[in-house]
Amino acid sequence: MKISDRAQRLERNSAIFALAKSNPRLPLKDIGDRFGLTAAGVSLILSGHRGKRVLNRIEKLERQPSQTGDKEFDAVNAVMSAIADLSEPARHRVVEYALARLGETTPEAP
Repeated sequence: MKISDRAQRLERNSAIFALAKSNPRLPLKDIGDRFGLTAAGVSLILSGHRGKRVLNRIEKLERQPSQTGDKEFDAVNAVMSAIADLSEPARHRVVEYALARLGETTPEAP
């Protein structure tokens, strides 16, 4: 199964990392079978030769200034980048705290 979309690839690689971490004795071939990859492909992802390169490219793109010049869009991207590595409960706490500091109780959709 070939994945051309970066977001899908990133999601697949994250799932591979999570599965390998939660089941360290699971053979690479079994992990690969679940995702349509060979054991060598899984090894490349886990060793960082494939997965981290993709992650680094995505992070680099997220850090670049917006080409649109939209300050609101840039602010949202800055917030999303800042909380990207946090767990879901931590993200929720950060957003709640930021809204409280701004005097809001719930976010409003644009």
